[in-house]
Amino acid sequence: MRSGHSLTLFIAVLSGVLCDTRTAYAAPPDPCSFLTAAQVSAVFGINVDPAQRIALKLCQWSVPNQPNSMNAKKVAINLVDARAFSYAKTPITKQRYHHPSQRHW
Repeated sequence: MRSGHSLTLFIAVLSGVLCDTRTAYAAPPDPCSFLTAAQVSAVFGINVDPAQRIALKLCQWSVPNQPNSMNAKKVAINLVDARAFSYAKTPITKQRYHHPSQRHW
């Protein structure tokens, strides 16, 4: 009967670990803590501005004195979960929209 008590204890401990809400609802890590300005500067070969936390899960480093455009040199870290990553990598396909009143498909 001793093995029955061991199994019960194992299941109880496992359930406690799997159902621990502290890890399920923990605050997301700071995306600005993954790189230093020195590391980003080493990649660009020029000094960068300090990290800017754009959103809760988004951080950005930029090269100073650049026009604010898509061509500006910058590094961004965006933390996403598995669901968001799967959605983001879904290919975009061209689909033609047909209004219900149109009869020719």
